[in-house]
Amino acid sequence: MKYIRNTLEIDWVNFDICIDHDVSKISDGCIIDTNFNIDDLSNGDLNLGSAKIRNKSKIILSKKGDPIKLTSKKNIVNVQGNIFKWLHGQNVTGESNLLKIICNFVEKLENLGFFYPTKAQMFKIKKGNFRVYRVDIKQDLIFYSKDEALRYLDHVIKLGTYPYKKKDKYKNGCYFGMTSKRWNIRYYHKGTELRDKNRRFYTEKELFALAELMVRSEIRVLNPQLKDWCLSYGYHWGNLEKINLIFLEKFNELKLPDVMEREKILNIDDKSDRKFYAVIKNNCPEDFYCRATISSKKTKFLNEYGIDIDDLRAK
Repeated sequence: MKYIRNTLEIDWVNFDICIDHDVSKISDGCIIDTNFNIDDLSNGDLNLGSAKIRNKSKIILSKKGDPIKLTSKKNIVNVQGNIFKWLHGQNVTGESNLLKIICNFVEKLENLGFFYPTKAQMFKIKKGNFRVYRVDIKQDLIFYSKDEALRYLDHVIKLGTYPYKKKDKYKNGCYFGMTSKRWNIRYYHKGTELRDKNRRFYTEKELFALAELMVRSEIRVLNPQLKDWCLSYGYHWGNLEKINLIFLEKFNELKLPDVMEREKILNIDDKSDRKFYAVIKNNCPEDFYCRATISSKKTKFLNEYGIDIDDLRAK
């Protein structure tokens, strides 16, 4: 089964940047944290001296409804979301350079009047002087047809294994290490995801056609693992060659046995013919079928599938 491996791209990120900003525009009010007891009200004793006030996070939606979560913490802003998708309205394609994505995002919010970066702040951001807490890395496998993409995904779901990571299946794919607090990897069909999330008609025809050919493999890396892999700061992501080596190694650890035999069986549409094929490969057909059925199947397999039953039995 042939496919093209796309380049590694950034899909989701959680990071802090030090930047001047308009708190009123990126906050949904405030939260007061205090050990104040409601019973004190009856005594007229209201002392909020030990209270801490923090800004509530705010969700900023793009024109197509894609969310970015912003949290103001004094002179720092925490950002969480799929920035490329927020900027471009889709994530069928993507961007490999984390620093480039974040700089584009900062410039966009500066134009919207949310951020007011000084030259010194912008210089630090471009150099990667900011903290990273989570990054999702994707690598798309592009097949020559949708059927081939779905067939490959089915192989991964049914036969795939990953070292030291439990497999959890769901409707459109599977996770390896889903509950890990460090990192996990998942596989799914991008076209199906767009339909399930009602994004089919909001995606350009060419991009949706590409998504139909695409099995997405995606690694989610959380803060503890980012520290271990020395990827906790933006400047760690500037060396794209190093990033490729780290994550290509992880993507390549998927174990998928030889699927040629399963391919042959799945290519036979008729269920009774599939069963007959399996019997021929593993058993004595005379124990299960009469001579007339064997003769009929032999003719059908040769004419419809190009398979010589006698060759299978000889093996």
